[in-house]
Amino acid sequence: MADLADPLPYDDNSFDVACASLVLHYLRDWVPPLKEIRRVLRPGGRLIASVNHPLAYAITEGTYFGIKQYEFNYSFAGQEALRLVSLHEPPVADDTPQDLLPPSGSRRFVSFLFIVLENAA
Repeated sequence: MADLADPLPYDDNSFDVACASLVLHYLRDWVPPLKEIRRVLRPGGRLIASVNHPLAYAITEGTYFGIKQYEFNYSFAGQEALRLVSLHEPPVADDTPQDLLPPSGSRRFVSFLFIVLENAA
């Protein structure tokens, strides 16, 4: 796991869009990078992120049918900072061979979640 300690080399409100593809889940603490991303996003700007699907951990840890709670809440100085615009879990393609699906036969694509957050400032 990594830490993010250095500020981004950009002025406040510099970007309309930021992208974080498959990086956030490697960080110990999401708060510093999300604060920094929020700082460089213009009001209404969006963070487009992808993270490993929480069930991917369950499958690799041998608890596919177990229940775990994952919660992502972020506020700064008591104010909402990043508003969830969309959360997308892509479906399995209709032509996916049965032998590539989980033993349960589920048609879920347990790989990634795609998230869009908006700077609520």
